[in-house]
Amino acid sequence: MEVFIFISHPSYSVWMKHDGGRRVAGVLRPAEVIVASGVRPSAKPSDVYEVCSEALKQGIRDVCIPSVYVGEAVVLFENTGLKLSTMISFTTGLMPLELKMMEIRLASEQGVEEIYFYPNLGNYLDSRFVEFESELSRITEASQLIGLKNVKPVVEM
Repeated sequence: MEVFIFISHPSYSVWMKHDGGRRVAGVLRPAEVIVASGVRPSAKPSDVYEVCSEALKQGIRDVCIPSVYVGEAVVLFENTGLKLSTMISFTTGLMPLELKMMEIRLASEQGVEEIYFYPNLGNYLDSRFVEFESELSRITEASQLIGLKNVKPVVEM
């Protein structure tokens, strides 16, 4: 089971993930489990470049960036070992499923290796569990069909 921790600061955000399998001799290597994030409503291309560059300097290899800047970042950080991910339907999840799936396909075509997405939490909170689970299933299945293995929902309450 993976555990995600989100730390937000006015200048940066950090995701930490731990799946139990990234320990060496009982010591956790922080750079292997941290996902640096440049995702925020006011993100500019220069912010994304800064987050990616700083991640590389610190030995962090996973960076989550806004989907609008994925194509540019893939070119800038090609052959650096940096793994790019993006956030779909940021920040509310209140986007039609078809648009979420289009955004996922585009991000995949541009070169992301991992997707985080916001599901429509309103369905869950309104006890519309079938619709909520259907969205999760359809996004997961569609992502696998296009070759994305790492697709994870994000729920903030």
